[in-house]
Amino acid sequence: MKNRLIKYLLIIGLVSIFLGVTGIKAYAQEKNKKPKTPVELAGIEADRLTDLLELDYYQTFYVDSILQTNIAGMMSDMKKLQKESVKEEKAYKQIEKKWTDKNKIAFKKLFTKKQYKKYIKDQKRIQKMRDAMESRKGHHVKQYQRYRPNYGIGYH
Repeated sequence: MKNRLIKYLLIIGLVSIFLGVTGIKAYAQEKNKKPKTPVELAGIEADRLTDLLELDYYQTFYVDSILQTNIAGMMSDMKKLQKESVKEEKAYKQIEKKWTDKNKIAFKKLFTKKQYKKYIKDQKRIQKMRDAMESRKGHHVKQYQRYRPNYGIGYH
């Protein structure tokens, strides 16, 4: 009986140690997660738009290329503002608008009228959700907090 209890406690101890180590590894991996690159972000958004708008393969290719270029450009502009220690949210929003407008111009040439109409409707829905989230923050958001752009894509 005593040997069974010792074996049982030993097994519980080993399982606990194993779970603790794997939990720590998972936490460390999550904490050390790198931000997505423009290529990764563009791929995710191109896939989303392909499903939403039922894009042809060549349209998906162009959407991905356009987004890679524009997301990289936006990230570069945002980093410049951060290096200059710009804290005004308006400046970040202007850059986001500039690059989002470039997406819209390029997509209008690429999409059919029906696809483009659906794209604009989706962008308005996303903007409405973002505005609602910002209004919930209200006056509690301090001026020194960084504005987090969506890089002209439809998710966060």
